[in-house]
Amino acid sequence: MKKAGKNSLDIKENNRYQVLQTLIKNKSLSRAELSKILGLQRSTMTNIINELMEVGLVVETGLASGKKGRRIIGLTVNTVDYRLVSVRLARKYFTVIVFNLLGEVIAEENEKIEKNQEANDVMLRIVSTINCMMQYLEDKKVLGIGVTVPGPMKSLDDIGLVTEFPGWEDISVKDILSKEFEWSIYLEHDAKAGALAQWWYDDTIDERDSIMYVAAGQGVGSGIIIRGKLLRGKNGTAGEIGHMSIDYSGEKCVCGNRGCLEKYCSSIALLNKLKENLEKYPGSSLNAESQFEDVVEAYKQGDKLAVFLVNDVSYYLGIGIGNLINIFNFDVVIIADDLSKLGKNFLEQVIASVKEHCFETNFEDMQIKLSELSTDPVSLGMCVTVIEKTISKLSADIVEVSREKIPLQL
Repeated sequence: MKKAGKNSLDIKENNRYQVLQTLIKNKSLSRAELSKILGLQRSTMTNIINELMEVGLVVETGLASGKKGRRIIGLTVNTVDYRLVSVRLARKYFTVIVFNLLGEVIAEENEKIEKNQEANDVMLRIVSTINCMMQYLEDKKVLGIGVTVPGPMKSLDDIGLVTEFPGWEDISVKDILSKEFEWSIYLEHDAKAGALAQWWYDDTIDERDSIMYVAAGQGVGSGIIIRGKLLRGKNGTAGEIGHMSIDYSGEKCVCGNRGCLEKYCSSIALLNKLKENLEKYPGSSLNAESQFEDVVEAYKQGDKLAVFLVNDVSYYLGIGIGNLINIFNFDVVIIADDLSKLGKNFLEQVIASVKEHCFETNFEDMQIKLSELSTDPVSLGMCVTVIEKTISKLSADIVEVSREKIPLQL
């Protein structure tokens, strides 16, 4: 059977998406500048801008000086009237951030999740935190609430099995939030959200690059973007690097596999190994109650136990990254989350391990770096996801009314 190509509606939605993305990355541009950057005809650009202005997502900034002294009208996204909420759910904490359309933080709250706290109790706290931030939302149009979750998702609405985070597979985050708030609710895997943030906001990444974002924190996951497309796989679980087996006879993981990568190079694995090796390093500043932040500081001070632990996790992380580089031949790999706080020396150890475990030709001319985004990439990536969903909704509404101008229904 002949495969169908993109239809005109797909193309229009993609054009709206690219226009909004380009405006967000550049803060302000004229119609002519947008047309030149995106390679769109001016008539096409005029139609797109009119639609986005009609629903209030884009506004004019007034006259500015262009080339040869010409006066041009600038365009920018509406940072005044629109807001969105990003919730990052991790194993030991959750973060709620109110963003504007430029991805700028309006308000932020961070809360610790107590050990063995029930999932439903945590959700009640998340709802309460969002309600406490209503002062930043009440007179605004809210595009939606986006929630990032660790581990594989069993659907677009529910969390799957998450190691070291039991009970969450038995509840529906989307259903709970939908009962409390009238806005659209979206879920995304944390590493995939991080990859989207790097793609949108990292100016060093070219639009033709293939990238892997590695969330090396309390678990290990990855988000993969190939030529601008986020790789999800049939069930949405593509990129679960943490459950790649690197030792077929290793420790049993709750996923059913043995020797999973995250058993060797997550921040949780590092703390477990710390307790196992304390007696071998009697002069260490670390102890059985030390937290990951203590290891980071000790590592920077040259503590021998901390150096041993970090060298160990960096070696194993390099194995996992090297395996994926051999498969996908990435242009850029970005390491983020807890382990990235270990800094430059840690990165150098990871790169050395990657070089040892992937083809030389794949290693050449590629970049491995730590994320340098000023805002948490996972939270910022959820902001991107909500904007993407809004564009899809806008496109569907425009099609439904056959070009009739309508207000955006939120």
